[in-house]
Amino acid sequence: EWIMPLCNDPLYYMVEPDERNYQKIQKRLRKGMAVARLAIAYHDGETKFYPSENLLSNNRASGSIRKPTGHCLYFPEVTFSKDFIECVTLDTLTERQGWKHIDFLWCDIQGAERDMIRGGQEALAKTRYMMIEAEPEVELYEGQALKPELIAMLPGWVVLNDFGYNLLMWNSKYAQ
Repeated sequence: EWIMPLCNDPLYYMVEPDERNYQKIQKRLRKGMAVARLAIAYHDGETKFYPSENLLSNNRASGSIRKPTGHCLYFPEVTFSKDFIECVTLDTLTERQGWKHIDFLWCDIQGAERDMIRGGQEALAKTRYMMIEAEPEVELYEGQALKPELIAMLPGWVVLNDFGYNLLMWNSKYAQ
């Protein structure tokens, strides 16, 4: 919500695979906002989804389409179950919605960033800014790309700010 006042007549489109979080988001929607219960992946169809439960904080923010590995070691208070969810590529979502450009993409997908990049080349080419999670050293999810690899996967993108576990990036195709 903090970003909303910074934009003129924006459209906010959220993707949330966890049913519990999806229901919470739906209750807070306002004009210009929409949410879909999907996962972003490198293919369209269905994929495994590992919803999480933080037993200490009652938080559900670590669910992923990638199997949790290191996450279980470093955060034992978080448990995971297994489900299946409809998934689409970022390119498919962009095409379905008819978006000609994306001003800002917030990519918080718990280790599936490689999948989003792989299935989102066309959408990323028309995206100006992106905030992307980027684990610096430890693979928390099976097959997770770490920060150096993510940066290498995004040629033409410039890191504007490194927040440790998140990167604010700018697509150099666009003049600042």
